[in-house]
Amino acid sequence: LKYDSGLLLAGAYAEAGRIDIAEEIYAGLDPSKQEKLNYYYSYGSKLRNIAIHILLYEKLGKSDEVAKAMINLNDELKRNRYMSTHTSVFVLRAIAMVSTKNGFAKSLNVEFSDGSNTVNLTSETGQLFVEDKLSANKTVQVKNKSTHGVFVEVVRRAKEDLGTETAESVSISISTKYTDENGKKIEVTELAQGTDFQMITTVKRMGAVGPNLDNLALRQAVPSGWEIVNERLSEFGDASNNGLDYQDIRDSKVHSFFSLEGRGEVTVAIKLKATYGGTYYHPKVLAESMYNDQVYAEEKGFSCKVKIE
Repeated sequence: LKYDSGLLLAGAYAEAGRIDIAEEIYAGLDPSKQEKLNYYYSYGSKLRNIAIHILLYEKLGKSDEVAKAMINLNDELKRNRYMSTHTSVFVLRAIAMVSTKNGFAKSLNVEFSDGSNTVNLTSETGQLFVEDKLSANKTVQVKNKSTHGVFVEVVRRAKEDLGTETAESVSISISTKYTDENGKKIEVTELAQGTDFQMITTVKRMGAVGPNLDNLALRQAVPSGWEIVNERLSEFGDASNNGLDYQDIRDSKVHSFFSLEGRGEVTVAIKLKATYGGTYYHPKVLAESMYNDQVYAEEKGFSCKVKIE
Protein backbone atom coordinates (compact mmCIF):
# COMPACT_ATOMS: atom_id res chain seq x y z
CA LEU A 1 0.00 0.00 0.00
CA LYS A 2 1.07 3.54 -0.66
CA TYR A 3 1.45 5.62 2.46
CA ASP A 4 -1.60 7.88 2.17
CA SER A 5 -3.92 5.04 1.15
CA GLY A 6 -2.59 2.74 3.88
CA LEU A 7 -2.93 5.45 6.52
CA LEU A 8 -6.57 6.01 5.59
CA LEU A 9 -7.22 2.26 5.72
CA ALA A 10 -5.56 1.98 9.12
CA GLY A 11 -7.61 4.91 10.37
CA ALA A 12 -10.80 3.21 9.18
CA TYR A 13 -9.98 0.06 11.15
CA ALA A 14 -9.09 2.14 14.20
CA GLU A 15 -12.43 3.96 13.92
CA ALA A 16 -14.16 0.56 13.80
CA GLY A 17 -12.38 -0.52 16.99
CA ARG A 18 -9.93 -2.94 15.33
CA ILE A 19 -6.77 -1.33 16.66
CA ASP A 20 -4.86 -4.60 16.15
CA ILE A 21 -5.45 -4.57 12.39
CA ALA A 22 -4.81 -0.81 12.25
CA GLU A 23 -1.44 -1.29 13.98
CA GLU A 24 -0.52 -4.09 11.60
CA ILE A 25 -1.29 -1.97 8.55
CA TYR A 26 0.51 1.06 9.97
CA ALA A 27 3.64 -1.00 10.77
CA GLY A 28 3.92 -1.98 7.12
CA LEU A 29 3.74 1.58 5.76
CA ASP A 30 6.77 3.42 4.42
CA PRO A 31 6.57 7.25 4.82
CA SER A 32 8.95 7.65 1.87
CA LYS A 33 6.21 6.28 -0.40
CA GLN A 34 3.85 9.20 0.09
CA GLU A 35 1.97 9.85 -3.13
CA LYS A 36 2.70 12.96 -5.18
CA LEU A 37 -0.90 13.55 -6.09
CA ASN A 38 -2.57 15.81 -8.57
CA TYR A 39 -5.00 17.37 -6.12
CA TYR A 40 -7.08 19.12 -8.75
CA TYR A 41 -9.84 16.55 -9.12
CA SER A 42 -10.16 15.90 -5.38
CA TYR A 43 -10.05 19.62 -4.40
CA GLY A 44 -7.26 18.64 -2.04
CA SER A 45 -3.90 20.18 -1.15
CA LYS A 46 -0.69 19.42 0.68
CA LEU A 47 -2.08 21.24 3.69
CA ARG A 48 -5.25 19.14 3.67
CA ASN A 49 -3.21 15.94 3.57
CA ILE A 50 -1.13 17.02 6.57
CA ALA A 51 -4.35 17.70 8.48
CA ILE A 52 -5.71 14.26 7.51
CA HIS A 53 -2.46 12.68 8.71
CA ILE A 54 -2.86 14.40 12.07
CA LEU A 55 -6.41 13.09 12.42
CA LEU A 56 -5.29 9.55 11.59
CA TYR A 57 -2.15 9.64 13.75
CA GLU A 58 -4.31 10.75 16.66
CA LYS A 59 -6.76 7.95 15.99
CA LEU A 60 -3.86 5.46 16.00
CA GLY A 61 -2.36 6.91 19.17
CA LYS A 62 0.89 8.05 17.48
CA SER A 63 1.58 11.12 19.63
CA ASP A 64 5.11 11.64 18.27
CA GLU A 65 3.83 11.66 14.70
CA VAL A 66 1.04 14.06 15.70
CA ALA A 67 3.61 16.48 17.11
CA LYS A 68 5.76 16.34 13.95
CA ALA A 69 2.76 16.78 11.68
CA MET A 70 1.49 19.74 13.75
CA ILE A 71 4.85 21.46 13.19
CA ASN A 72 4.52 20.84 9.44
CA LEU A 73 0.96 22.17 9.55
CA ASN A 74 2.11 25.31 11.34
CA ASP A 75 4.88 25.87 8.77
CA GLU A 76 2.41 25.56 5.90
CA LEU A 77 -0.07 27.93 7.55
CA LYS A 78 2.66 30.54 7.89
CA ARG A 79 2.92 30.67 4.11
CA ASN A 80 -0.45 32.45 4.16
CA ARG A 81 -1.64 30.68 1.03
CA TYR A 82 -5.21 30.47 -0.18
CA MET A 83 -7.17 27.63 1.41
CA SER A 84 -10.29 26.17 -0.14
CA THR A 85 -13.27 25.39 2.08
CA HIS A 86 -12.35 21.71 1.77
CA THR A 87 -8.82 22.28 3.12
CA SER A 88 -10.00 24.69 5.81
CA VAL A 89 -12.41 22.12 7.27
CA PHE A 90 -9.74 19.46 7.69
CA VAL A 91 -7.22 21.94 9.14
CA LEU A 92 -9.74 23.20 11.70
CA ARG A 93 -10.75 19.65 12.62
CA ALA A 94 -7.11 18.65 13.18
CA ILE A 95 -6.32 21.69 15.31
CA ALA A 96 -9.54 21.34 17.32
CA MET A 97 -8.92 17.66 18.00
CA VAL A 98 -5.35 18.15 19.19
CA SER A 99 -6.30 21.19 21.27
CA THR A 100 -9.23 19.39 22.88
CA LYS A 101 -7.16 16.36 23.79
CA ASN A 102 -4.10 18.21 25.09
CA GLY A 103 -5.94 21.14 26.61
CA PHE A 104 -5.27 24.83 26.14
CA ALA A 105 -5.22 27.91 28.30
CA LYS A 106 -8.71 29.34 28.71
CA SER A 107 -8.13 32.35 30.94
CA LEU A 108 -7.50 35.63 29.13
CA ASN A 109 -6.55 39.02 30.47
CA VAL A 110 -5.84 41.77 27.96
CA GLU A 111 -5.91 45.53 27.75
CA PHE A 112 -7.65 46.90 24.67
CA SER A 113 -7.25 50.47 23.40
CA ASP A 114 -8.70 52.09 20.28
CA GLY A 115 -7.02 55.45 20.78
CA SER A 116 -9.92 57.07 22.62
CA ASN A 117 -10.83 54.42 25.18
CA THR A 118 -8.83 51.83 27.11
CA VAL A 119 -10.52 48.88 28.78
CA ASN A 120 -9.35 45.75 30.58
CA LEU A 121 -10.97 42.56 29.30
CA THR A 122 -11.01 39.10 30.84
CA SER A 123 -12.45 35.75 29.83
CA GLU A 124 -12.47 32.15 31.06
CA THR A 125 -13.60 30.63 27.76
CA GLY A 126 -10.37 31.06 25.81
CA GLN A 127 -11.63 33.80 23.53
CA LEU A 128 -12.76 37.41 23.49
CA PHE A 129 -14.70 39.37 20.89
CA VAL A 130 -14.46 43.15 20.61
CA GLU A 131 -16.51 45.18 18.13
CA ASP A 132 -15.07 48.51 17.11
CA LYS A 133 -15.70 50.83 14.17
CA LEU A 134 -12.31 51.59 12.63
CA SER A 135 -11.64 54.42 10.22
CA ALA A 136 -8.84 54.34 7.66
CA ASN A 137 -6.30 56.02 9.98
CA LYS A 138 -7.42 54.53 13.28
CA THR A 139 -5.24 52.04 15.15
CA VAL A 140 -5.90 49.67 18.02
CA GLN A 141 -3.55 48.25 20.64
CA VAL A 142 -3.84 44.98 22.55
CA LYS A 143 -1.63 44.42 25.57
CA ASN A 144 -1.37 40.87 26.90
CA LYS A 145 -1.65 40.62 30.69
CA SER A 146 -2.07 36.84 30.70
CA THR A 147 0.64 34.39 31.73
CA HIS A 148 0.62 32.76 28.30
CA GLY A 149 0.56 33.78 24.67
CA VAL A 150 -2.50 35.39 23.12
CA PHE A 151 -3.34 35.42 19.43
CA VAL A 152 -5.09 38.45 17.98
CA GLU A 153 -7.19 38.35 14.82
CA VAL A 154 -8.65 41.40 13.12
CA VAL A 155 -11.81 40.71 11.12
CA ARG A 156 -12.89 43.55 8.86
CA ARG A 157 -16.33 44.03 7.37
CA ALA A 158 -16.84 46.67 4.75
CA LYS A 159 -18.92 47.48 1.70
CA GLU A 160 -17.33 48.81 -1.46
CA ASP A 161 -18.51 52.31 -2.31
CA LEU A 162 -20.46 52.46 -5.56
CA GLY A 163 -18.24 53.50 -8.45
CA THR A 164 -14.97 52.90 -6.59
CA GLU A 165 -14.35 49.38 -7.90
CA THR A 166 -11.29 48.73 -10.03
CA ALA A 167 -11.18 46.56 -13.14
CA GLU A 168 -8.79 43.65 -12.61
CA SER A 169 -7.61 40.63 -14.57
CA VAL A 170 -5.52 37.75 -13.23
CA SER A 171 -5.05 34.71 -15.49
CA ILE A 172 -8.35 35.46 -17.31
CA SER A 173 -9.85 38.53 -18.96
CA ILE A 174 -13.45 39.67 -19.15
CA SER A 175 -15.28 42.01 -21.51
CA THR A 176 -18.96 42.94 -21.74
CA LYS A 177 -20.92 44.61 -24.50
CA TYR A 178 -24.60 45.42 -24.97
CA THR A 179 -26.49 45.04 -28.25
CA ASP A 180 -30.01 45.58 -29.54
CA GLU A 181 -32.20 42.82 -30.94
CA ASN A 182 -30.36 43.06 -34.28
CA GLY A 183 -26.93 42.65 -32.73
CA LYS A 184 -25.97 46.32 -33.04
CA LYS A 185 -23.86 47.64 -30.15
CA ILE A 186 -25.66 50.17 -27.93
CA GLU A 187 -24.96 52.33 -24.88
CA VAL A 188 -26.94 51.40 -21.78
CA THR A 189 -26.21 54.35 -19.50
CA GLU A 190 -29.61 55.71 -20.59
CA LEU A 191 -32.32 53.48 -22.05
CA ALA A 192 -35.93 54.14 -22.94
CA GLN A 193 -38.44 52.17 -20.87
CA GLY A 194 -39.45 48.97 -22.68
CA THR A 195 -36.17 48.58 -24.60
CA ASP A 196 -35.22 44.97 -25.36
CA PHE A 197 -31.50 44.29 -25.54
CA GLN A 198 -28.88 41.79 -24.50
CA MET A 199 -25.79 41.69 -22.34
CA ILE A 200 -22.90 39.69 -23.83
CA THR A 201 -19.91 38.81 -21.65
CA THR A 202 -16.80 37.03 -22.93
CA VAL A 203 -14.25 35.38 -20.65
CA LYS A 204 -10.84 34.53 -22.13
CA ARG A 205 -7.74 32.85 -20.83
CA MET A 206 -4.62 35.04 -20.60
CA GLY A 207 -0.97 34.11 -21.02
CA ALA A 208 0.62 30.87 -22.19
CA VAL A 209 -1.35 27.70 -22.71
CA GLY A 210 -1.34 25.58 -19.57
CA PRO A 211 -3.62 23.14 -17.74
CA ASN A 212 -7.33 23.57 -18.32
CA LEU A 213 -9.05 26.13 -16.11
CA ASP A 214 -12.05 24.31 -14.67
CA ASN A 215 -14.69 25.30 -12.12
CA LEU A 216 -14.99 28.89 -13.31
CA ALA A 217 -18.00 31.00 -12.39
CA LEU A 218 -19.34 34.13 -14.09
CA ARG A 219 -21.73 36.49 -12.31
CA GLN A 220 -23.74 38.88 -14.46
CA ALA A 221 -25.74 41.08 -12.08
CA VAL A 222 -28.07 43.73 -13.50
CA PRO A 223 -29.53 47.01 -12.19
CA SER A 224 -32.86 46.95 -10.37
CA GLY A 225 -34.56 48.75 -13.25
CA TRP A 226 -33.75 45.96 -15.73
CA GLU A 227 -35.45 42.59 -15.97
CA ILE A 228 -33.80 39.35 -17.03
CA VAL A 229 -35.87 37.58 -19.69
CA ASN A 230 -35.48 33.85 -19.12
CA GLU A 231 -35.80 32.33 -22.57
CA ARG A 232 -33.50 29.34 -22.45
CA LEU A 233 -34.78 27.83 -25.69
CA SER A 234 -35.18 30.96 -27.77
CA GLU A 235 -32.67 32.50 -30.18
CA PHE A 236 -31.81 36.10 -29.53
CA GLY A 237 -29.03 37.97 -31.33
CA ASP A 238 -25.83 36.25 -32.43
CA ALA A 239 -24.44 35.09 -29.09
CA SER A 240 -24.82 31.56 -27.75
CA ASN A 241 -24.49 30.05 -24.31
CA ASN A 242 -23.13 26.74 -25.57
CA GLY A 243 -20.17 25.36 -23.65
CA LEU A 244 -21.54 26.00 -20.16
CA ASP A 245 -21.53 23.30 -17.51
CA TYR A 246 -24.50 24.86 -15.71
CA GLN A 247 -26.42 28.13 -15.58
CA ASP A 248 -28.50 29.54 -12.73
CA ILE A 249 -30.88 32.31 -13.84
CA ARG A 250 -32.27 34.43 -11.01
CA ASP A 251 -34.32 37.62 -10.76
CA SER A 252 -31.39 40.03 -10.58
CA LYS A 253 -28.37 38.03 -11.78
CA VAL A 254 -27.22 35.06 -13.81
CA HIS A 255 -24.56 32.65 -12.60
CA SER A 256 -22.83 30.62 -15.31
CA PHE A 257 -20.34 27.81 -14.66
CA PHE A 258 -17.83 26.58 -17.23
CA SER A 259 -14.25 25.55 -18.04
CA LEU A 260 -11.59 27.00 -20.35
CA GLU A 261 -9.35 24.71 -22.38
CA GLY A 262 -6.07 25.90 -23.89
CA ARG A 263 -6.54 29.47 -25.11
CA GLY A 264 -10.29 29.00 -25.16
CA GLU A 265 -13.00 31.49 -24.38
CA VAL A 266 -16.64 31.39 -23.33
CA THR A 267 -19.32 33.91 -24.28
CA VAL A 268 -22.53 34.21 -22.26
CA ALA A 269 -25.50 36.24 -23.51
CA ILE A 270 -28.58 37.12 -21.48
CA LYS A 271 -31.71 38.85 -22.74
CA LEU A 272 -32.80 41.98 -20.85
CA LYS A 273 -35.58 44.55 -20.80
CA ALA A 274 -35.41 48.09 -19.43
CA THR A 275 -38.55 48.00 -17.31
CA TYR A 276 -38.69 50.43 -14.38
CA GLY A 277 -38.01 54.13 -14.75
CA GLY A 278 -35.35 55.69 -12.56
CA THR A 279 -31.61 55.91 -11.93
CA TYR A 280 -29.79 52.74 -10.88
CA TYR A 281 -26.35 51.26 -10.37
CA HIS A 282 -25.07 48.43 -12.55
CA PRO A 283 -23.04 46.06 -10.31
CA LYS A 284 -19.64 44.89 -11.47
CA VAL A 285 -19.40 41.82 -13.69
CA LEU A 286 -17.18 39.17 -12.14
CA ALA A 287 -15.60 35.91 -13.34
CA GLU A 288 -13.48 33.76 -11.04
CA SER A 289 -12.29 30.28 -10.23
CA MET A 290 -14.22 28.75 -7.35
CA TYR A 291 -11.11 27.02 -5.96
CA ASN A 292 -8.16 29.22 -6.96
CA ASP A 293 -7.79 32.82 -5.84
CA GLN A 294 -5.22 33.48 -8.60
CA VAL A 295 -7.80 33.19 -11.37
CA TYR A 296 -10.30 36.08 -11.58
CA ALA A 297 -11.36 39.13 -13.55
CA GLU A 298 -13.88 41.89 -12.94
CA GLU A 299 -15.26 44.99 -14.62
CA LYS A 300 -16.25 48.21 -12.89
CA GLY A 301 -19.87 49.00 -12.16
CA PHE A 302 -21.53 52.16 -13.42
CA SER A 303 -24.64 54.31 -13.04
CA CYS A 304 -27.45 53.95 -15.55
CA LYS A 305 -30.92 55.31 -16.18
CA VAL A 306 -34.20 54.00 -17.50
CA LYS A 307 -36.10 56.90 -19.05
CA ILE A 308 -39.90 57.01 -19.10
CA GLU A 309 -41.15 58.41 -22.40
